[in-house]
Amino acid sequence: MKLEVIAVGNEVVFGHTINTNASLISKKLDELGIEPCYHVAVRDREEDIKQVLEIALNRADVIIFCGGLGPTKDDLTKEAVCKFLNKPLLLNEEAFNNLKALFRKFGKDMSENNVKQAMFPVDCCILKNDHGTAPGCLFNLDNNKYVALLPGPPKEVGPMMDILINDHFASLKTHIYITEEINVRGIGESSIEAENSDLFGVFDDVECATYIAQDYIVIRIKARGVTKEDAQDKLNYYKFKFIERLNAYIIGYNS
Repeated sequence: MKLEVIAVGNEVVFGHTINTNASLISKKLDELGIEPCYHVAVRDREEDIKQVLEIALNRADVIIFCGGLGPTKDDLTKEAVCKFLNKPLLLNEEAFNNLKALFRKFGKDMSENNVKQAMFPVDCCILKNDHGTAPGCLFNLDNNKYVALLPGPPKEVGPMMDILINDHFASLKTHIYITEEINVRGIGESSIEAENSDLFGVFDDVECATYIAQDYIVIRIKARGVTKEDAQDKLNYYKFKFIERLNAYIIGYNS
């Protein structure tokens, strides 16, 4: 399954806020075998949000929006997505009561514009937010595609991702994935690949690639198997080949 993460917010598009949510979400779902393929940032414009959703539905299986679930006029993610999916928004009494209880807990008065945060279609799964005022939601579409709407603050995204994974996405896991890295120094990235071209690329259940980290090169090996042992055996074949050939340059390992 392919993953697309869409960050909504002018602050992200214009470079004022770094999109750390995309990294968090991709790491968590990659462990489930949901392959991160696309990271997108879009302005707080209804038509822009609908346009990126249309594109995402044509190329990804799991689509996760972050941001735009707040109470203000420029928080348009839920409204735009629901219009595109033709799903009317209605006041959800349970979400509304939870929202009022949260404001009482914070010792604050709830503004009238907060009511929109308790509006949801009847056929979505509401994701409770214990760390902020914006609940998320999940749509399981007829074509086996998933669209999730999460709030923007990272402190709220992490716990909500745990809910998504434990309660909704765990059943999507069909394989075990293992990733290990070999750190090397004293040889260039191009030389590593040129001298070990038979080990780099996407093979059956194994992918090997390099990237630069500070003052050394990382060789990343990712393997898929039906069991942990199966995945480890596949990974080890390539890992030990790299160690044999590049032993003089290896400075460490990550897993």
